[in-house]
Amino acid sequence: TRKESSAASDVYKRQVMAWSPLGGGKLMSNDGLLGKALAKIATIQNVDIAAVAVAWILAHPAKICPVMGTNNLERIAKISDAMHVKMDRETWFELYTASFNDGILPWRLP
Repeated sequence: TRKESSAASDVYKRQVMAWSPLGGGKLMSNDGLLGKALAKIATIQNVDIAAVAVAWILAHPAKICPVMGTNNLERIAKISDAMHVKMDRETWFELYTASFNDGILPWRLP
């Protein structure tokens, strides 16, 4: 489970990896609460939605390492803007709360 994985990473000092954290692009076409929150932040910070999503994962307290599944250089360039996204606690929790209550995605992030 997620809780056991996080606990194991603490005990064994291993970093958790998030494989394909953008859901193969499904996250980018999400019209639910999470998609709207990501889009709002992306517009305010003038970056791609994917950059906001990756910045959110990088800001997770467990220090999750996202593993992107794309070979598209244009996508990689947009995702790299995650390093410039300002992700304060309020913004992080806005996304976290939206991920719980999305109702559209078949999974919850992170």
